[in-house]
Amino acid sequence: MEPGTYDKPVTEGRDADALKLLIMRVQAALYSKGYDPGAIDGVLTPETQSALRMFQLAHGIRATGTMTTPTLDALGVRI
Repeated sequence: MEPGTYDKPVTEGRDADALKLLIMRVQAALYSKGYDPGAIDGVLTPETQSALRMFQLAHGIRATGTMTTPTLDALGVRI
């Protein structure tokens, strides 16, 4: 066994998986609303950030290109 194998908290993997699933849900919601987030792969790529900004601008939300609470609410995505 390699040193440091158990140094990471147990929740780290689950948190990463949960974040990936959230990003995938946001990407799917953007796509369904006519915004192209690129591949629905759970990675917050520049394409996904651009789609988020375009969605935010169109909905009067501060265009940050990030998954803010108002953006998630407008997309209908729950955490």
